[in-house]
Amino acid sequence: MSDDLVYAIFKEIAVLEGKRTPDGEWTIDDANEVTRILTRAFAVVRRASTPREE
Repeated sequence: MSDDLVYAIFKEIAVLEGKRTPDGEWTIDDANEVTRILTRAFAVVRRASTPREE
């Protein structure tokens, strides 16, 4: 699992949810929310890297 990929997805999720601007400014100050977004990013990468059975 690439840390760079997880971080890139983390930033995209944060922007999509309105928690971060595209310029990199955070609109929240909540560690729990940041942790939730990071956990979600890890899950996205993990699902994408797991081979599917057909």
